[in-house]
Amino acid sequence: MYCPDTLKRINNEEVAKHRAKLNPTAAKCEYCGSLATKVIPVFNPADAVRGVEGAYCTIEICDDCYENSEHMNDGEYFNCTDCGELFIVNHSWDSLVCTIDDEQYCHKCAADHIEPKILSNICKDLADGKVGSWNRINTIPKKKKLWEGEFSSYSDFPGYTSTQKLSEAIQEAAAEASGEGEEWPDDLYPIISQNYQFSVVLAIYG
Repeated sequence: MYCPDTLKRINNEEVAKHRAKLNPTAAKCEYCGSLATKVIPVFNPADAVRGVEGAYCTIEICDDCYENSEHMNDGEYFNCTDCGELFIVNHSWDSLVCTIDDEQYCHKCAADHIEPKILSNICKDLADGKVGSWNRINTIPKKKKLWEGEFSSYSDFPGYTSTQKLSEAIQEAAAEASGEGEEWPDDLYPIISQNYQFSVVLAIYG
């Protein structure tokens, strides 16, 4: 079964192909209704790191609206600071933008900017209730996932409900790996790999 993300992409691609066969000049600007002169592909920020090809959707726009950046006015899209491609900001309630030093990146480019952290600092920050260093990115390419856990602030959630428990669980996982001869590397990458309506999935790569 396809997820809504994939279904929307497939639908957009097929509609574009069908319209091009019928009348390639019939498209109207989505913002003013005049004849569209550009078709801009819009991507999902997470697709490149999870191996998904193709645009999430397209924007049909005229020259005037493009020059006035009408497609950027509602905060629905952003341009990656590195690659310059246009991306969606949200998929459902999930914010997919990875912001580092006030710059916005897709997940592939963000992976080149995330600074590694050592285990003790990660655990101390969690114990102190600090989670600002966890970047929203689906995975870290070419790195191994060492730990994963789901967190929610709701007390009746079946997963982790306190950052202190998260800290303890990560330390236990590292100690267990060490005992099995699989020592975690010094450079670790704490990320938010999934963002759900009432919880987030946290992961550590190294």
